[in-house]
Amino acid sequence: MEATREAAQAAKDAAEDRRSANAEAKAARQEALEAAKEASADRRAAAKFAMSQQLWEQEQRLGERVERVGEIVEEIFWRANEERHLEIDPKSWWPLRNRLSQAMVGLRDRLPKCAELVNQDLSRQAFGVASQARNEIEIELKYLRHEMERPPT
Repeated sequence: MEATREAAQAAKDAAEDRRSANAEAKAARQEALEAAKEASADRRAAAKFAMSQQLWEQEQRLGERVERVGEIVEEIFWRANEERHLEIDPKSWWPLRNRLSQAMVGLRDRLPKCAELVNQDLSRQAFGVASQARNEIEIELKYLRHEMERPPT
């Protein structure tokens, strides 16, 4: 009878050990699940930050490109202004058209007046279009610097 009690007690102890082990395993699984959720949230936050950083850098580069176009347009504006009333148009601003054309790669839709300036032939024409292009550059820079909101398209 003593052996039976000992066997029964051993069975109870074993069952209690299994319940305890199951509870510990369940708690460990829950902790692992929580840790995985936290790690996933951290990865998403890091990816979101990296994406926003990349967008900011792209905006910065775009702003620098638009500023470069603006510098070329400004130079064309002043040279064409000096030459627009001359009887013989020396067109000293013509070499700047090539620089402008190269600087405009990928920006033609964004800056149509600047793109139009590349095709001007006479100083008086270039002066008029350059004047409009200067305004276009100013507005685009305000959009890029978030000083002005772009109208919906």
